Amino acid sequence: MLIQILILNNITFDYPVVIRVLKNWGTSNNIKINYTLYNSNALYASINILKNYDLLIADTELKSDIHFKDCIELYAYIRKSGINIPVIFFSTTLKYALDAFDVNAFNYILLPLNNERLYMCMNKLKDLLTSKNYYIHHNSTTLKISYINIVCVVKSGHDVLIQTTTETHSQRNTLDNIECFLPNYFIRCHKSCIVNVNHIKEIENNTIILDTNQTQIIGRSYLNHVKNYMRTINMPDISKLYSSHPFSKVTQIPGYLP
Repeated sequence: MLIQILILNNITFDYPVVIRVLKNWGTSNNIKINYTLYNSNALYASINILKNYDLLIADTELKSDIHFKDCIELYAYIRKSGINIPVIFFSTTLKYALDAFDVNAFNYILLPLNNERLYMCMNKLKDLLTSKNYYIHHNSTTLKISYINIVCVVKSGHDVLIQTTTETHSQRNTLDNIECFLPNYFIRCHKSCIVNVNHIKEIENNTIILDTNQTQIIGRSYLNHVKNYMRTINMPDISKLYSSHPFSKVTQIPGYLP
């Protein structure tokens, strides 16, 4: 197994120590760790490079960044761009912890570094990367759903509806939280909806037609991201999926307005 990690290098903590601990963990788990050092200013100009990585490592603070005051703000921008890479924040203080929680950070580690704490995070990441199923826990019951059978996940009040090829399951959760656990073939098309690209039959104007014949509207702020993402994957006749007039009039689904 290979884990690709991007580490921001215009940060304040001693990242070579973290790299050494990560490599030790990888060796003990028979996992190859590849890492790339990247400056946050360069990352802002090429944000889609994150799609090639499994984990982002960052301090809560940044040095010499012209776009963001700290890494929390940077990660919020990454998530808003539709990229769901997990992040581990390192910090000497707890003052950023709530902000990290608000942007759904994978973990928050206090410095000086506790090796066992980082090992625990990496074990969780390994489980996430190798999992083929989503689990719904309710009281004493656990339901296992294969990711490939999930068609879309839709917000419904304080719950989410997980719609599979055969049935729909309700869970008290948020889309932002579920999005952190979904494989990279799921894409956010609306603030209220995430779809599995493997179940997309057609995209007509700003409407996704799924292979269950269900339709979902692409929100205006998500349209370019969806189109660019679809062009990067192996789908037949991709040039025919889109109309030349992306916002011509279509029938709107109540509750799913762009």
